[in-house]
Amino acid sequence: MTRINCLPVADRTLAWFQNYLEYDKKTGKFYRKFKTGNQRKGSFAGTLTKVGYVYLSLHGKKYLAHRLVWLYETGSWPDGHLDHIDGVKHNNVFSNLRLATPSQNAANRDKQVNNKSGYKGVIKKRKRWQASIRVSNKGISLGVYDTPEKASEVYEKTAKEWFGDFYRSVNND
Repeated sequence: MTRINCLPVADRTLAWFQNYLEYDKKTGKFYRKFKTGNQRKGSFAGTLTKVGYVYLSLHGKKYLAHRLVWLYETGSWPDGHLDHIDGVKHNNVFSNLRLATPSQNAANRDKQVNNKSGYKGVIKKRKRWQASIRVSNKGISLGVYDTPEKASEVYEKTAKEWFGDFYRSVNND
């Protein structure tokens, strides 16, 4: 996965970005104020990454769009991680963003792409199913069960308790 350097640059203030980008609050999208290269004035300013985030390039630097939305809406760069509440990484409407710890942000993730059980937090362990959860970067076993559904039920209950508002069920697709 390509990591985009999204650290704020000290001399890149809100006013600096406002010289180059028009921001649509309703959609969370940015548009160019000037023609640049083969990009027309007024065209969408952004590129979708393979993992679903939108980034913008300005003067040779890349900026994640959701961090720019935070800057435009609050006047300052976010301190730490931003979570997309609905889990859609390209939905950068301000009401869909919130500050989060890495653990909270991970709690709102979808199932991993290599998930074989069909349930978040559940893996096959010999002929049974183990539920486990990560909290503050520590793995916690929640037990081994006869069915993936029972293991998922235990995971979901525990996740709701640990993560509160950051909990997002992905097992009832």
